[in-house]
Amino acid sequence: MGAMAGMPGSTGPLIPRRRLGAEFRRLREARGEQLKDTAKKLMFSTSKLSRIETGVAEPQPRDLRDLLVYFGLTGTPHGADLERWAAEATEKPWWVVAGFDMPTRLEQYLAYESPATIIEEYSSNFIPGPLQTEDYATAVLRGLLPDLEPGEIAHQVALRRARRQYLDARSAPPQLVFAFPEEVLRRTVGSHAVMRAQITALLDETDERLALHVIPYSAGVYRALDASCTLFGYAAPDAPMVALSSAWTLEFTDGADVVATLRGRFDDLSDHWLDRAQTRAFLQEIHDSLPTS
Repeated sequence: MGAMAGMPGSTGPLIPRRRLGAEFRRLREARGEQLKDTAKKLMFSTSKLSRIETGVAEPQPRDLRDLLVYFGLTGTPHGADLERWAAEATEKPWWVVAGFDMPTRLEQYLAYESPATIIEEYSSNFIPGPLQTEDYATAVLRGLLPDLEPGEIAHQVALRRARRQYLDARSAPPQLVFAFPEEVLRRTVGSHAVMRAQITALLDETDERLALHVIPYSAGVYRALDASCTLFGYAAPDAPMVALSSAWTLEFTDGADVVATLRGRFDDLSDHWLDRAQTRAFLQEIHDSLPTS
């Protein structure tokens, strides 16, 4: 892997592409035009313009030029913003520069995670990835993916560590909110020694922008999320994004109805989780109860 000295670096193409496409869609709709009509005037296929507007594809230089001319933005400050977003959508993201290799879905996750201003995660089975120690992360990967070669496990563990380093190194680091049920702490991952070290690492977290919450068994029955869920929030004008994950799947959506539903579910959890001070005391209690050998 390459050096990490270039951090923070680019956050990847997805957010600039979404932002660019959403703005072209807004400009078209402000004219009261249908997609097919605008595409015809630009001599684009309808599918091509649709892919640009939805952020699936970035416009080629000639397409960008034609769009700016069509909407009367050539040489304007607004047009300059659009050109900058288009340029950002072509930059290599920090994890590519650093030499990390990963499945496409995980790369998408990093592209949504890296520029977020707030990251809120409910982890149903394990300590959230950015908080995992090396030994804990290694034990999780060995348990879930026993066929992975040791070198690949080490690669994935290093990536988890780099993700946190990247977020912390940003000029304006994001707010982080992590919640998980008590059973995550009761489940022995690796060994008692691994769990003690992991909980110690959680207790050592002192960053004020990080909020850690445990949902204890005493919370009783509550409306939980069906799977691990991460909500990514961004500075305007970028719309929020949600990632839903399990051991075998990772899906993304920015659909307003789904985002609103999951936003409500996550907010409901706050009625049942321990506050930051209570969580710290609870972590200390669990830590002290673990066998030392």
